[in-house]
Amino acid sequence: MGCLRILVRAIVVVLVLFLVLVVALVATGNHVSAPATQNQPVVQCDRTDTGAPGTMAFGTSIDVSSLKLSCVADTFPEASSFAWHATFSTPVTVGALTVIVARVVGSGTEQTVRTYNEVVSQSDTGSFGAQADPGFLQGLGPGTYAMRIAAGTDVLAQGTFSVTP
Repeated sequence: MGCLRILVRAIVVVLVLFLVLVVALVATGNHVSAPATQNQPVVQCDRTDTGAPGTMAFGTSIDVSSLKLSCVADTFPEASSFAWHATFSTPVTVGALTVIVARVVGSGTEQTVRTYNEVVSQSDTGSFGAQADPGFLQGLGPGTYAMRIAAGTDVLAQGTFSVTP
């Protein structure tokens, strides 16, 4: 019986201390609130991946096994995630493909800003897709971009997208 009495007194003391703390916070104008959530970039998912030969579609993510894009769009905030899917104009065999990203300036003039290789591991493939590294769009900055996939000098697919602040 003595242990129960001590336990009840301890609980009462903790509750009283908690109430005193709440009253003090309210009296001083301080309050506890949930942490502010960081603004997530909003992408308008208003496009479809037609899969037409020679085209590229863009989205926020891709299932690399099915090559299905999520949130297909052509305009992305800099802080957004980014993925692409290319449907080739002709099938490709195993090898390296070159991804070329160019900023469209002035009256359609292009300036290459990024070039890298993607390795195709499935023989005789007609399409390919990838999830870009985090920060891919921030590295480009606001503007309109053309993206091309090439095997040697042959352009297999191309598309355009825009990046906003």
